[in-house]
Amino acid sequence: MVELDFQDIKNQSGQDFINKLTNNLPAKVIVGKDFRFGKNAKYKASDLSLINPNLQVEILEFYKFNNSKISTSELKQLVEFGDIKLLNSLLVYNYNFSGTLNIDASVELNPNLTPLHSGIYLAKFVIKNFLYYGLFIKEFNKNCYIYIFDLDLDIKIKQTIDIEIFYNLKLITKDESKYLNDDLIEMAKKLMLKFVN
Repeated sequence: MVELDFQDIKNQSGQDFINKLTNNLPAKVIVGKDFRFGKNAKYKASDLSLINPNLQVEILEFYKFNNSKISTSELKQLVEFGDIKLLNSLLVYNYNFSGTLNIDASVELNPNLTPLHSGIYLAKFVIKNFLYYGLFIKEFNKNCYIYIFDLDLDIKIKQTIDIEIFYNLKLITKDESKYLNDDLIEMAKKLMLKFVN
């Protein structure tokens, strides 16, 4: 996966964009049929293979829900509203992102990431190639941290964490002194079994 900063590429020609995207290596690109690129969106999806014949291009038809095209802005709204169940039903893979896990179990996220609604979410974590299940908590004050089921994870250094969100347990709409309690954790563990089996 390649992540490019829009501010860096918005004024590039189609050729420069493709070169930056692929680094002149063989690559496969999957885009929607309405994909546009290059300065002023001059090029369309079918131009990809014309610009770089070595590029493997797959152009996908529109995905529709309730007879209307699913747009990126609608998907972003679902993230902002915390509607993970509907979001995941519309995505090819469950909603996921990466961050930096700190020694206090707090998580720093990329500020360009669409902000997830404050809440408590069932989640899967990958840390140093190990898989854990637990809760991703985004507090009302925007701080994020993880809780791993039945494990006191000893975090010695900052490290990358991959987070996959399964389900929204509870939206947080006001500042509270304590977001987790034993009953909520037990309910979350039982519910998690539906997602991992």
